[in-house]
Amino acid sequence: MLGLLHCEPMRRRISVVLGFSLLTASLTACTPSPKPNETLAQMYQDALFDSQALATSQPELASLRTEQAEELLAEIHRICGFDDEGTVPASCEVEVPAVAILPADDPEQYFSDSQVKILDNLDDIPKDSVTLVIEQFIEQSSFVQGADTPALPDLDLSDEEFATAQDLADREFSAAWSLGVALSQAPEYQDAIETAIDNHHERASLLQTITDLDTFAEPGYISELPAPTDQASALETVDAVQSNMLQAWHAAASAATTDSWRVLCAQMAGATARDISLIDAS
Repeated sequence: MLGLLHCEPMRRRISVVLGFSLLTASLTACTPSPKPNETLAQMYQDALFDSQALATSQPELASLRTEQAEELLAEIHRICGFDDEGTVPASCEVEVPAVAILPADDPEQYFSDSQVKILDNLDDIPKDSVTLVIEQFIEQSSFVQGADTPALPDLDLSDEEFATAQDLADREFSAAWSLGVALSQAPEYQDAIETAIDNHHERASLLQTITDLDTFAEPGYISELPAPTDQASALETVDAVQSNMLQAWHAAASAATTDSWRVLCAQMAGATARDISLIDAS
C-alpha cells in the first residue's frame, strides 16, 4: 500500500517533466532563426563597397561610408537580437563583399546612387530604422550637387501628416524671412544665403500647393532668435534657422506613414543640408 502511494506520484511527475521537456524541445525546433532585413543588409554591403572603392582617391568620403556601414550593421544586429551571451545569432551575420579598390573618377556618383537606393527602398525597411537611414541620406547630401525642387507627387496624407505639412510651410516662410534679416549683416555670404532664401520660398510654395495655405508667416515668427547685429551673430542666426529646418524635415520623414510623403520629406531634408554646406563653404 505504501509502495503504491509513493509510486503513483513519481509516475505523474516523470510524465509531467518529460512532457514539458518535449514541449520545450518542440518549440525550440519550430522557432525560426532570425534573418537580417534584406534591404538594410544590401545597404550595408553597398556602404562597404563604396568605402573600399573610395579609400585611396577620397578618404574623407570613404570614412563616412565606413561609419555608415558600421551603423547599418549595428542596426541589423539590434533588430535580430542577441542570445543570452550577448552574441548575434549566426543566421543574422551579413556577408562582407570582397571588393578591390576601384578607380573613382566620379566619387559623387557613389553617393548619388546610394541616395537613389535609399529613396526607392524607404518603404521596405523597418519603421524604427527609418530615422537612421534618412540621417545617412542627409549626411550624403552635402557631397552631391543639388537638384531642382522635386515635382509634387501624388499624396494622400493622414490628418497628422497634413498638419505637419502646414507647420512646415509656416516654418519655411519664416526661415526665408529670418535669413533675409541676417543677410544684411553678412554681405560676404550674400550668394549662398540668397540661394538658401530662394530654396525656402520654393519649398514653402510646394507646401502651399499641398495644404492650400495662402498666408505667409509674419515677421518675427521665430521670436526665440535675437536680431543679428554683426556678421558673427548673423551667421549664428543662419546656422540656427537652417539647423531647425533640417531637424523639422528629418522628423517629418521619420514620422511619415505615407511613402510618397516620407520620400518628399527626406528630399527636402537633404536639400536643406546642401544649403548648409554651401553657406559653410562660402
